[in-house]
Amino acid sequence: MNASPPTLAPFDVTLRGVRIRYVDGGPRDAPAIVMLHGLGRDHAQWTALGAALAGRRRVVALDLPGFGASAPLPGATSFEALAESVLDVVAALELGRATWLGHSIGAAAAIVAAADRPEFVERVVLVAPVCYPVPRRFDDRVTSAPLLGRTLGRRVLGARVLRRYVGEDVAASALGLTWRLLEEGRTPKTIEARVPRVRAPALVVWGREDDVAPWTHGTRLARELAQARLEILDCGHFPESERPSNVEALVRDFLGLSTTGVGERGERAAHRARGAVR
Repeated sequence: MNASPPTLAPFDVTLRGVRIRYVDGGPRDAPAIVMLHGLGRDHAQWTALGAALAGRRRVVALDLPGFGASAPLPGATSFEALAESVLDVVAALELGRATWLGHSIGAAAAIVAAADRPEFVERVVLVAPVCYPVPRRFDDRVTSAPLLGRTLGRRVLGARVLRRYVGEDVAASALGLTWRLLEEGRTPKTIEARVPRVRAPALVVWGREDDVAPWTHGTRLARELAQARLEILDCGHFPESERPSNVEALVRDFLGLSTTGVGERGERAAHRARGAVR
C-alpha cells in the first residue's frame, strides 16, 4: 500500500509588520524549495507538486503579500518588495540557500532574489515568468470592478482556465494588483535588467499557448541566463496545472530527484512524447 504524500501545514509569520501565510512540510534538515505562486493565485497553486516533493525536500509555499491570506504591503507594491518579503521568510525560517520555484509574478520575484541576493538562491525554476514587457490589457479602473474583473479575467486567461485553475472571484480581486505590477513600467526596469545577473542554474518552463506572456520570451530568457534549460509544453499560462505530470518530472530531474528506474534519458523522452520540447 502506497504511503500518503507528506502534509503541508499552514502557518503565519509577521515580519516588518506584515502577516505572511505559508505552508511548510518535508524533512526539516533537507534542502529547501521555496514556492511562489503567480497570477491571481495563492500557495494552493503548488499543493500537489509541493506534496510530491516533500518526501525528499523541505517545501515552503507562500501567499505573496496582498494575495491569499497574506496581508498587503504598506505603500506601493513592487517586485523588489515581494522578493524582500520572501527573503525575510527564508531568513526567519533559516532555510539557507534554497531552490526558488515560481510562476509568473512569483518567478519574477525569484529572478530579483537570485540577482540581488544570490547567497539565498541555489537554483531557480521559472514557470512562465514575467520578465519582459507584456501587452497592456486593461487599466486600474477596469480591474477595480469585480464584474469587469471577471470578464477581463476570461479574456486574458480563457474562461476554462479561469474557472478551473484560478476562480472568478479570486481573479476579480487579485488581477488588479497583478496587472498594476505588470503595467507600471517596472517589468523592463527591474526584471529584464536583472536576468543576465542570475548565475544560479535555471529550469525555464513555458506553455506554447500562453496568452499572458508569449513562449518566445522563454527562448530569450534561456539565452540571457548564465545556466538555463528550457522546456516548452503544449499548454497555456499554467503549466503546473495543465500539465502537472510533465512539470513534476521536469522539476524532479532538475533537482536530481528522478524516479528510480526511469533515469534522465527516459524522463526526457517521456516529456517529448507528451509535448515537451527541450
